Amino acid sequence: MLLKEIMIKHLTVFICVLFTTLSASAQSWPTRPIKLVVPFPPGGLIDNMARLISGKLRALAVTTQQRSNALPQVPTMEEAGIKGYQVSAWFGLAAPTGLPANIQTRIEQALQTVSQQSDTKASMVKVGAEPTWLNAQNMSQFMQTDYAQWKKVAQYAKITLD
Repeated sequence: MLLKEIMIKHLTVFICVLFTTLSASAQSWPTRPIKLVVPFPPGGLIDNMARLISGKLRALAVTTQQRSNALPQVPTMEEAGIKGYQVSAWFGLAAPTGLPANIQTRIEQALQTVSQQSDTKASMVKVGAEPTWLNAQNMSQFMQTDYAQWKKVAQYAKITLD
């Protein structure tokens, strides 16, 4: 019984080390240049930025209105010759309808304070994000505009929800 427990313990440690080693190793592919659109890479935005900075992946353009602070050498789609194409990912914080105004104000103030800190901005820029602050009213307007844009795209492409 003791031998079996020792073997299971050592096998478990070996498997953990094996998985940790395998997941931490970098892949050396592709070995030749390829051209592809990578809207959401498997490793996320951070993986995409690492590949761009290392030269393993070359950005043809950014889809935002202005050049990226993280990749200032990469032109916008408009600068690359494609007019009227602007798409960006965004993140926001939502609260339930009817949230008391004093609580909304406190949350907005705290988020604005954190979002304005230089270390927060630097961390966001490192991964390709462009920190911008919008209060609840401006965020609501932004979301309505974004919704209208994607609604047109869905209608044009005849995309429906099942």
